Amino acid sequence: MEKLRIAPATIPSYTMTLPVSGEVVKYRPFVVREEKILLIALQSNDAKQIIDAIRNIVLTCTHNQIDTKKISAADANYAMLQIRARSVGEEVKPVVKCSKCGGKTPIKINLDRIQVTKKEKEELSPNITINEDVTLIMRFPTIHDLDITKDKTTMVFDMVYSCIDKVMYEDKIYERGDVNEEDVELFADNLLPDQFKKISEFLESAPTVVYEFSFECPNCKSKVKVSLENISDFFL
Repeated sequence: MEKLRIAPATIPSYTMTLPVSGEVVKYRPFVVREEKILLIALQSNDAKQIIDAIRNIVLTCTHNQIDTKKISAADANYAMLQIRARSVGEEVKPVVKCSKCGGKTPIKINLDRIQVTKKEKEELSPNITINEDVTLIMRFPTIHDLDITKDKTTMVFDMVYSCIDKVMYEDKIYERGDVNEEDVELFADNLLPDQFKKISEFLESAPTVVYEFSFECPNCKSKVKVSLENISDFFL
């Protein structure tokens, strides 16, 4: 008896413009096997597993055009939300927690309404002058640099270490891969507070994907303001 062979379904193609880099990228929706990996990662509540799943989906659905390790967190989050919207619909129902009573409420959000927001009116220079010989060339954090499971102080220091992209010493520029990692951390730890502040201010100025809204908590009737910024916030 002849076996029935089913051809793969035709997958549509879309185009998006990354809001920070301005790069125009073709992409496709994710398929069921990819959604399964994402759902398993989200249910694990493991930050690394979630980020790895997002990276793999963004990479494959953009035909290897976007690697989340090489673009800003805002661009990566925007790309993931666009892929998700074209895959299973624009509406998501994340569960938000009331800051007053702790009650949890599912909220409807349309992904098309989410904006990329810049925190500064003028973009800060990535070139941080340390002294007459040394200038650090920074980059915006990627989603892999943002470990929300760590305390705020540790997260800030880790971001500073990882987001030093190049080092300009006198007239020569050294790529990050040409600099010893332990030397980078030691150098950063021995900066003066005002020098470290310049780096922190640049990182804090990075654009973010954010959705801000207010709602009335059905449990305590308080009006609560909510700001969703982390990519997992939009799915949990």
